[in-house]
Amino acid sequence: ATVSPAIAMVAATNRLYARQLAIGLERGDVATLSELRRARLRWLIPVVVLFTAGAIVFAPALMGLFGADFVAEGVPALRILAAGAALSMVLALAPTYLKFTQQQAPLLWSVVGAAVAQLLLLAILVPRQGATGAAIAHAVTTLGLFGTQALIARRSLREARKPR
Repeated sequence: ATVSPAIAMVAATNRLYARQLAIGLERGDVATLSELRRARLRWLIPVVVLFTAGAIVFAPALMGLFGADFVAEGVPALRILAAGAALSMVLALAPTYLKFTQQQAPLLWSVVGAAVAQLLLLAILVPRQGATGAAIAHAVTTLGLFGTQALIARRSLREARKPR
């Protein structure tokens, strides 16, 4: 719940970029797609850094809102979730690009891989580390999911730039 407002903000603004992305793809305008990505990152990275720094610095106070019992176990988990969310927010337009370019197989396999990895990591980490283990499992699989999709999208854009 603490990380959700920033994720919701990025998801909402990604809708604006999704429209421009669709237009650029329809036109085959790779230069516009690259500029769109840079423009998005110019405003997004400072916001994400600010949000993440706030979540890390104020983690004890934020967890204290849920009660004193949550602070000890919740602070490390919140910090991990904030860092993972920050990186996933930066990469969040990659799955939209893959959807628009009809690359369903990489999307499906990256989601399946992330789900399997999450289940395995949860089974291994939660019994030993509790909430922190769950946060690590979530952060690792989310980063793996979005990171993989971003790499596939970047490779696809590189291929689109090559003269035919």
